[in-house]
Amino acid sequence: NGFHPIQELQARIDAITKDFDPWMVGVHIRRTDNEKAIAQSPTSLFIEAMRTRLAKEPRSRFYLATDDEGTKADLLDHFGDKVVTSQRPAVRTSAEGIQDALVDLYCLSRTSQLFGSFFSSFSRTAAELGNIPAIIVQQQPVS
Repeated sequence: NGFHPIQELQARIDAITKDFDPWMVGVHIRRTDNEKAIAQSPTSLFIEAMRTRLAKEPRSRFYLATDDEGTKADLLDHFGDKVVTSQRPAVRTSAEGIQDALVDLYCLSRTSQLFGSFFSSFSRTAAELGNIPAIIVQQQPVS
């Protein structure tokens, strides 16, 4: 692709991802203003998907990208050091926050697969950037 982060952001991406291995799974949990993602991709389903992954592959770790501090705290409480996430605030309403989101996007793209949010172009873009498989974590339709 023709897009490349500026040097300062690329350095942050490289520092975060230097220890990524084949067992690093990306997790993108969209919250705040995306009502469809909130309704169809609840945090409980991400926790279930992550537990299932750990049961199958105990070496798994997760790179978490989210726009919600409460979600970040929940996943850190559940999975501890199995979760790698930005130490910066999950705020996307400033220029710095948008840069942080870009760093998250590229970090997600360097994982082995992605657990993504329903109706999120961010999840799709991360998977496409890294040419990695994406599993959209969502409620099953009631029949």
